[in-house]
Amino acid sequence: MYLSPMRNAAKRRRQRCLTIITVILTAVIILAIILSVKSCSGGDDLKGTWDFDGVTVYQFDGNGNGSLNLPGNTYPFTYEIKDNELSIGFESDSARDAAYTFTIPERRVNL
Repeated sequence: MYLSPMRNAAKRRRQRCLTIITVILTAVIILAIILSVKSCSGGDDLKGTWDFDGVTVYQFDGNGNGSLNLPGNTYPFTYEIKDNELSIGFESDSARDAAYTFTIPERRVNL
């Protein structure tokens, strides 16, 4: 079957357009999967209440705010997690800002 040069050019344009659409749809699907997995994992590994030593308790809200709770005082802070480093910035000058490296044991799920 012989196609004229104009029909060949139109066919190539359609094929390029379909290729671009396929690449975009694939990228969107991959992004959706990544976001879905991230949301299932909870995102912020420190979210919750952590008992440090039986007296000192840290609370993390999962959105960058938390508090250091002692029997006589509570010290609110903001925090940021980058890789496995936790940076805490206390609102009060009574507590010293700090940075910590942390690891969380692998969670196992029994099915």
